[in-house]
Amino acid sequence: MTEHVEREFKLRIPDEAALAALRARLGGPVAPAVLQVNHFYDTEERVLRRARIALRLRSETAANGGATFTLCLKGPLLAGQTSLAARPEEELVLTEPVARELLSGARAPLGVLRASPLAEVALVHRACALVGDEVVRCIGSFENQRTRVGPLSFPPGSNGPPLVFELDCTRFPDASLEHELEVELPAGARPAEVERALGDLLSSLGIPPEPVESKAARFFRILDAPAG
Repeated sequence: MTEHVEREFKLRIPDEAALAALRARLGGPVAPAVLQVNHFYDTEERVLRRARIALRLRSETAANGGATFTLCLKGPLLAGQTSLAARPEEELVLTEPVARELLSGARAPLGVLRASPLAEVALVHRACALVGDEVVRCIGSFENQRTRVGPLSFPPGSNGPPLVFELDCTRFPDASLEHELEVELPAGARPAEVERALGDLLSSLGIPPEPVESKAARFFRILDAPAG
């Protein structure tokens, strides 16, 4: 099975007011906000993290109470990337009973991936080889409120594939609150064209177009911070 590569721009937004201004400027369809809870898994010795691999179970709850569950394995950033982050990523949608078993520790997340259609993907093989017989457990979680805008033609009038803009407000375990814009590029999108248009859009709102590292990287840094 061919490995999937996620390509996305992640840009820092200074605060809630700037996020609201961006949402208004984008226009287009706005989906109701959803609450995402992200649970990360690793061994006691953090073998996945040392290999720059992230194993995450995400629950996403809509305003009507409906929930979806996704198990995700992300690999290291690919070499040669700048503001466009590109990394191997594999996702598996789970039923709620399976997700609850993972959350309770009754099932192992890599075992679920090995029993899925993703079993033959190179990233899954690598993660399983790194872990071996060690126990994988949940090492922490954080919450994110996400509002999706689009799909929109971007830049306006572009003949490329439409884009969905994800506006995030994230609360990390140290109680810090951060805001950002994520734009994942579908096949056929032109990264340089999208990057220029994003820079122009943010600059027009007085927002510096500042790339930001992944939420997982920020989360792990917080976990590493000395107590107190």
